[in-house]
Amino acid sequence: MTITIDLSPDEEQRLQATARKQGKQPAEVLTAYVRALPDDASEPVEEMTWGARIAARMKEEDVFGVFDDRPEDSPKLARLIRARAEKRIYSP
Repeated sequence: MTITIDLSPDEEQRLQATARKQGKQPAEVLTAYVRALPDDASEPVEEMTWGARIAARMKEEDVFGVFDDRPEDSPKLARLIRARAEKRIYSP
């Protein structure tokens, strides 16, 4: 299906910037948004919480798993980072 939409210059610029960040064409970005829509539009759509939106964005940008090579588990790593910050120790 082909759909034509009118975008303001600001909207077009934001779409182009998002596409560049993702390494995609604008049409691919819009297609991904449409595919993420719920299957049954008659059911009420729950708005994503702030945390869920952040997690979805991080998953989309492949942020999850960047510390998979670290031997520490997440709470232990967080404590280590906090302790270093408190002592102003910046070495890895």
